[in-house]
Amino acid sequence: MGVQVLNYICGGIILYSLVVFADLLITIKNSCKIQILLSLMTLGIGMEAAVQLYYDFGGFNRLLMAYPAIISFIAIISLFSYIYHYKIKRYIYVLVIAILTAQVFCSIYFTYIHPITLHTDIDTIQPYGLYKKGVRLFFQMIMVFVILNFYKKITAKYGSDNVYFNRLKKWSLYLVSLITFILLNNIARNLIGYYLPVFLYIKSIAGILILVCVQYRPKFLNRATFKESLWSAFNNIADDGFTQEKFFSFFFTECYYLNKDANLEGCAASIDTDNEEISSYIYSKYGLNFTDLVNKNRIAYFVELIIDGKHNDYTIDALGQLSGFGSRQNLYKAFKKFHGGAPSDLIKATSN
Repeated sequence: MGVQVLNYICGGIILYSLVVFADLLITIKNSCKIQILLSLMTLGIGMEAAVQLYYDFGGFNRLLMAYPAIISFIAIISLFSYIYHYKIKRYIYVLVIAILTAQVFCSIYFTYIHPITLHTDIDTIQPYGLYKKGVRLFFQMIMVFVILNFYKKITAKYGSDNVYFNRLKKWSLYLVSLITFILLNNIARNLIGYYLPVFLYIKSIAGILILVCVQYRPKFLNRATFKESLWSAFNNIADDGFTQEKFFSFFFTECYYLNKDANLEGCAASIDTDNEEISSYIYSKYGLNFTDLVNKNRIAYFVELIIDGKHNDYTIDALGQLSGFGSRQNLYKAFKKFHGGAPSDLIKATSN
């Protein structure tokens, strides 16, 4: 009876993961990387459920059992690194390569060098089972450390009152907590028994909660405009002290664009570069000049304040000031350019 219930849960996870995957494909418009990483995480959870069903109905298959969880965890650590560092950090690449190399080596070794049928669990063959558990525990502990490190950085560094980062922070902490819980559950499985029903139930429920978290992600992630090349992210290209991470941290994380006196000279001086270099960088990455990048993000913030519904008693001018605009004229001009229409039209539309 317990196995049958677990099978129903796994079937539900598969269907729900497909729904969330379709939602990601439809609603995320600008950021291809965020879409890919969230999709991999979603599909990884769905594949884990499918493999569990295969295990119950078709038997054990070593290759099928190995990769879905790896895909999910690689996607989640890459996602946090990309969102909060504006790039996938080098140590994340190293960890990903190490995990994949270990798994591929294991697959090749027990398929060609020391052949063991795919339907045999290596954990049951000594001393290979002990070696495999040791390697798995090693990577699990590293993953816990990486996730807790993200938790520490999110709570300590991102304390801005910006409505975007407040939402992103809450969402991220919820997701980090679930991932940590799954990792601890996997460590317990590794030490006590990998296929004990209680651990499988815990993993399945946590998987459902992660899918819920992905589906109800902060809406502005759907239209985020993070842009950078994979090569420059890996190599952390820097010229004369200027880095993409430094600009992103100052301009976006510290919300420089909400400063009423935001200007090119002040931004350049704050990140130790010159006007020409930062102008060239902004245009190459965003296709905008500095003023347009500031106003575009101010309008996005202004729109979010209205949609949020917590500032309904504010006037348009007051909302404009919260968004960094010094005058109604500048607000209306930027709103028409980057959103279309007038602020009052949006307020009427959202209040109905």
